Amino acid sequence: MTTLNRNIVIARYQERILAAVYEEGNAVSIQVYEENTSLVGNIYVGKVRNILRSINAAFVELSGGQICYYEPKHKKVLYTAQSRPGRLTVGDELVLQIAKDASKTKAPLAKADFNLSGRYAVLIYGESGVMFSKKISDSGWKHRWEQQLLALCPEECGMIVRTNAYEAEESLLLEECRQLSAQMERITEQAVYKKCHTVLYQAPSALTALIRDFHTVDEIVTDCEDLAETLQASFPGYRIRQYADETLPLYKLYSLEKLVRDCLAPKVWLKSGGYLVIEPTEALTVIDVNSGKFIKSGSPDGTHRKTNLEAAEEIARQLRLRNLSGMILVDFIDLKKKKDQEELLSYMNQLLRQDPVGAEALDLTRLNLMEITRRRIYKPFYEQMGGELRWSRYGQK
Repeated sequence: MTTLNRNIVIARYQERILAAVYEEGNAVSIQVYEENTSLVGNIYVGKVRNILRSINAAFVELSGGQICYYEPKHKKVLYTAQSRPGRLTVGDELVLQIAKDASKTKAPLAKADFNLSGRYAVLIYGESGVMFSKKISDSGWKHRWEQQLLALCPEECGMIVRTNAYEAEESLLLEECRQLSAQMERITEQAVYKKCHTVLYQAPSALTALIRDFHTVDEIVTDCEDLAETLQASFPGYRIRQYADETLPLYKLYSLEKLVRDCLAPKVWLKSGGYLVIEPTEALTVIDVNSGKFIKSGSPDGTHRKTNLEAAEEIARQLRLRNLSGMILVDFIDLKKKKDQEELLSYMNQLLRQDPVGAEALDLTRLNLMEITRRRIYKPFYEQMGGELRWSRYGQK
């Protein structure tokens, strides 16, 4: 497995704190860090307030009157109070975990197969067995660890072994799995005694989860003194540098202002002279690929093929950088040859497999429209920066 040179910059900018991740010197993601504003990962005892039988969904009340949306797809559910076994009923109390934050028009999404995530493994209630990251191809290593880790899984739980585990010290992997197991047992045992709306588990902040999920980080630099101390306590093995040069703010040193503008601008130029137009909507994100200034002698098919392949690389980067998720529809330049279309789809999926969030290109239609899905966890960057301000205040140059 290739180890990337990775640095994280956490800087104050316009009354916000920005966290930017750089791999091999290139920015790959940026997000607004706000303490305790995301509910993702929190586990609650909720009460069913309304059931929509026609779409097999329910609205469940959590702590503080927060209403979440729940689709009872999972067979194994941990109820703390149930009036009709085998059938979800108004008034039932059950353990749920927030899987997605609320958007402008949608309530937070909750799930019954709640999990506890560590750096090396994820323990999931309602699953069984030990599953390994697709990026771990060493069958001998997987076979050696499967039974050891299975023995650590509590009843009614399964485990996913993350990519980071493959290069981890054995003692660290075992210790984390033991801790996750003990924590899961405490949650499931205490849930039945807790009052409705209780928070059973407070997930770590988005920033802590971001850093935790990387196998290696070469350096974290920040101009936030309190945050530097917190990160040093949470990640004692990492190099954390506090930046304190008042003559040159950290966001200027790393050109974060330009990065913000670029991430909010609708147009992205390609090196060849072509460009992308990225337009988020309520239902999906639309990306248009244009050849622009790219003029090359030879066949138009060759020009279009080269532009599309270059665009695919930039699209994969922009999805992660802007944290665009859900359904993404890409209008590539028309390709007449079937082999060129297949090459483009294959190349796009090769690029998307490197995305830690999880993304996939599903199809390329006869109109050269590519359908991509990317898992949504946190809000896209333009929403974190204010949504409606993205073009008028930040996106224009």
